[in-house]
Amino acid sequence: MILDPSRHAFRVTPADELGLLIDADDYYREFYRAACRAEHTILLSGWQFDSDVALLRGPEAAQAGGPVTLLKFLNHLCEQKPGLKIWILAWDFSLVFAAEREWMQRVVFEWSSHENLNFRFDDNHVERGCHHQKFVVIDTELAFLGGLDLCDDRWDTREHNAHNDLRISRDAPHKPFHDIQLYLRGQHVAAALTDLFLARWVRAGGEPIALPPLDAPAPRVGVDGMLPLPAAEVALSRTDPYGTPGGPKLCTEILALHEAAIAQAERLIYLETQYFS
Repeated sequence: MILDPSRHAFRVTPADELGLLIDADDYYREFYRAACRAEHTILLSGWQFDSDVALLRGPEAAQAGGPVTLLKFLNHLCEQKPGLKIWILAWDFSLVFAAEREWMQRVVFEWSSHENLNFRFDDNHVERGCHHQKFVVIDTELAFLGGLDLCDDRWDTREHNAHNDLRISRDAPHKPFHDIQLYLRGQHVAAALTDLFLARWVRAGGEPIALPPLDAPAPRVGVDGMLPLPAAEVALSRTDPYGTPGGPKLCTEILALHEAAIAQAERLIYLETQYFS
């Protein structure tokens, strides 16, 4: 047993359904479908968001019957469902990344969005640090968590062909891109991520958010392209130099978990990551 919840996780919860979505073609499609079914709340946390990123492409976009770029899509949902509220928490990025970010993004999201859509930049991080928690929670019942942001230059298919006419960002082709996103269904695990989001929102200067009480679980819906995982429980781990109220000042659960896993390996260590240092 590698996992020690007291050292490696802030919450261990049951999950009703769990699976991997590989690459943004599958993730963006499933986020779009899940958001269309949202009735009460959508929480979006990420390193980067772009208002004009296309969630559906090619024939899927043509058949959608409505907007498919992020901000227009979310505005459309709010117009169609007056009881739906959306919160977006994005890293208030460093000037080093300014050239690859959407220009005047605060204005775009705050002044071009529905009154039920709330956007906030998170600058509550240490020097040379960033807000890098990428997850979505819908109706406190369904969540996506992993390495993919809803932004430009991330969309690709599993083939990662050298040329793909649909792999376009801001009217220009971009390089192949690979990452994964976890699909989680279940009120307990979604509630844990919701608690994390609400705490970060307040730390970033936002007003406390009061969410409606949980409804009965939504009916199970098929997820295209998902690789099912058999786990019945999920451990959620963090890196946070500020820690949590009442807890340690420095939170390094992810580091401790990696160290424990490597130390207990006997036959194989497989590493897949964007960067090594």
